[in-house]
Amino acid sequence: MSTTDPNRLPGAPAGVRLRPFVSELAVYAPGASSGVPEGVPVVKLSSNEGAEGPTPAALAAIAAEAPELNRYPDSGALHRALADAHGLEPNMVAASPGADMSIAYLAAAFLEPSDDVVFAWPAFVTYALTAQKQQANAIKVPLTADDTHDLDALLAAITLKTSLVYICNPNNPTGTYVSRAALRAFVDALPEHVVCVVDEAYSGYVLEDDYPNAIEEYVKAGHPRVAVLRSFSKIYGLAGLRVGWLAAPAWIIDASIRVRGPF
Repeated sequence: MSTTDPNRLPGAPAGVRLRPFVSELAVYAPGASSGVPEGVPVVKLSSNEGAEGPTPAALAAIAAEAPELNRYPDSGALHRALADAHGLEPNMVAASPGADMSIAYLAAAFLEPSDDVVFAWPAFVTYALTAQKQQANAIKVPLTADDTHDLDALLAAITLKTSLVYICNPNNPTGTYVSRAALRAFVDALPEHVVCVVDEAYSGYVLEDDYPNAIEEYVKAGHPRVAVLRSFSKIYGLAGLRVGWLAAPAWIIDASIRVRGPF
């Protein structure tokens, strides 16, 4: 269909050129709290928000910084603190407005039109949406019968067109996880043109001994093609602040910074 077709979106005036695929994008709908009486605490399992709210220390830090809201943010201090906490160099971390924006930056940096991004399904919908925005192909590989990643099928889905592969660990929405040994075997089998992104937004909820710490085991260890997503939204109870971050080799961080907006 022509890019000048005014019927692509309701109300679009004639003659305006809109990229055709935009009308095909699904609008993300967060979990609703409508209909709940005021004052009644809500546990939104669809969003996995930290139900207990921010810690007193976090609230105190927010209050202390409030008088500086007239200034544009400088993420340097946060980058240094994250790097120090995980034994990384500051150029190996990058904060973003939620981990989902780090996913968007990776898509913008790595995906050409017609490239493939491979991930298990169901998983975090943003992997698919960011691929679609780049006019890349979202290759969804079904979970196994016990709702875990089918790592063999993920490997089989990778071709020369594949730029990114996501491992959501633990997986959103099933809560299952890929073990340390299984993730190691998967990463070792990846072809060298593929970047593996391990999404650890929910890592704080996993207490099993065989659950891998991908920052420690890949980024800190110097693997050149593994990036790791983390979030302050979930177990830290700071979803409203929209703070996520990416740990990765410096060259991947450099690429993600080049495609993001100012501040």
